[in-house]
Amino acid sequence: MSWLGTVVDSNCASAVLPEPQVRAKLNRRTVAALPIRQAPYDCRDTEIKGFILRVQPRTSKSPDGRRTWFLQYRTAEGRQTRIKLGD
Repeated sequence: MSWLGTVVDSNCASAVLPEPQVRAKLNRRTVAALPIRQAPYDCRDTEIKGFILRVQPRTSKSPDGRRTWFLQYRTAEGRQTRIKLGD
């Protein structure tokens, strides 16, 4: 099985397929138009590096799904860090 040019063994339990990258200029119109899917996914802003919107599926506590804003960056040591900015 292949996914975007990467060969993945379908019998391997640890094989995790990467999420397709969603990129858009994040403004009111594009955020409102993002669909709610069965699994959570990230939408990265094309204008501001590291600005991410995570779209989560519907649950009993949030019937309209959830949208959470993050800022992702690398520290001086090279570690990736993601800070939650708000819901």
